[in-house]
Amino acid sequence: MLSSYLKALYGCFFEPELFRNVVYRWKNASGIGFATLIVAVFSIISAAQFVVKVPPVADAVVNHAALSAPHHYTFKDGELTIDKELPYTMTFRNIVPQDIQEEMNKDTSDEGGASSDTDKEEWDRPLVVFRDSVSMDDLKDYPNGVVLVGKRKIITSKENGEVRIHTFDKVKDGSFNLNNYLPFHLETVLGAYRYIAAIFFWFFFFAGMWVGFVIKAFFIALLSYVVSAFIRERSLIFNDRFRIAIFSLAPVFIIMQGLELVDITIGFWASVLAALLYFGAYVIVARSTKSLMAEE
Repeated sequence: MLSSYLKALYGCFFEPELFRNVVYRWKNASGIGFATLIVAVFSIISAAQFVVKVPPVADAVVNHAALSAPHHYTFKDGELTIDKELPYTMTFRNIVPQDIQEEMNKDTSDEGGASSDTDKEEWDRPLVVFRDSVSMDDLKDYPNGVVLVGKRKIITSKENGEVRIHTFDKVKDGSFNLNNYLPFHLETVLGAYRYIAAIFFWFFFFAGMWVGFVIKAFFIALLSYVVSAFIRERSLIFNDRFRIAIFSLAPVFIIMQGLELVDITIGFWASVLAALLYFGAYVIVARSTKSLMAEE
């Protein structure tokens, strides 16, 4: 059956024999099996692309953040001093490179996300604030998730409002220079673990893509009753429709994944409409060649 699935990867675009087998011969399990194969193939590509792209982006963010952060930290008698004039505030705008900010803002606007005023407020949100002294009362002036660093203690707050306080009383005297650890390279830090990360991301992409593929196929199977009214095909039960929907969605899915490699996205309804057209083609072609099946 695996060889049949592999042939179906290209035959699903237009292969009359495959169309006929899918509609009249293959069992329902073949649809799930084919969906698993096609998602496994493209989840490997997506995971590989993600693992290749993430380290350079992470390096850019970390190294850019390091430029805006204090570089020299000195502890003496439980007191911290830095090479910046206090108070000193680090925000998202400080730590994320301008080109990545623009790309993230573009993605948000393309998805109909937050307004520009909201985006500006989020980019300027304080993340880390260095001050002479800090106290619990100071938290009311900042949003949850901020880190307040004073000369003698550090106060961290989480998004859920949980607060923790750490003092520098037990920190040994000494200094720390951030420049000694730059430039940062994530691939060097990960080392051999990047292959484990690739496997993890493959599983994550596989699970998400498989569930999404099956749900969309189920939706297409439901809408296929509308298509059936036009092509006068009412003999198919829902299990048959679901199997055909999976194979009808396959060429659309392959094209979508290919276009995403060059940052072109096809909308949900456009992909559903294309799959429904393929559904109609599967049934019409299979029905017109049904007589050949009896001769084989």
